[in-house]
Amino acid sequence: MTAGTASPLGQIECELPNPKEEKMGNNEFLSRREFITRSGLVLAGTAVGAAGMCTVGFQQPQASAWPWPYKELDPDKAAQIAYDAYMSGSN
Repeated sequence: MTAGTASPLGQIECELPNPKEEKMGNNEFLSRREFITRSGLVLAGTAVGAAGMCTVGFQQPQASAWPWPYKELDPDKAAQIAYDAYMSGSN
C-alpha cells in the first residue's frame, strides 16, 4: 500500500519519517550527523576563505605627514576657554 491510501478495513495507512532524519528538497534524507558534519565543513570553508581575503591584495595606506606643527598648550588657559565656551552655550 502507498502512503495515504485506504486499506480494505477502512483504516488509512501512512509511513512516518524517521524523526532522526531531516528531509531535503530533492527527496533525499539527511541524518542529523550528516547535517552537522556538512554544516561544520561549510563553516570551516567560510572561515578559511574570509581569512584569506583579509590578507590578499590589500596594502596598508601610507601615513601622511601631519599638516599642522605641534604647539605646547597651557592647561589653565585651555580650561578657561573651554569653561567660557560651555557657559556661553556655544558649540
